[in-house]
Amino acid sequence: MRGLPFSYDYLRKLFKKEIGVTPHRYLNDLRLQVAAQYLAGNQQGGLNVAEISRLCGFREPLYFSRMFKKKYGMSPTAYSAASSGKEREIPDSDSMKIML
Repeated sequence: MRGLPFSYDYLRKLFKKEIGVTPHRYLNDLRLQVAAQYLAGNQQGGLNVAEISRLCGFREPLYFSRMFKKKYGMSPTAYSAASSGKEREIPDSDSMKIML
């Protein structure tokens, strides 16, 4: 951000005014949405929660689990089990890069 003529706080306020949430919250929400798609399509047990959390940009699986439960009202494991009958599309790696 050194090359921009605006301060971080100014850009953060503009973002929040336009989008309705802070940039950090927006990014976390996107990451959690992608994680939910992975969990819903993970009935065969290909990936565990820690691997999915890291794929979605979370450094700590425990923090990811707390944030996921706060947003969706259940743990990532419970969400995966609850969505076992539902088909959801898992994003490919290119669309994941664009989303994050």
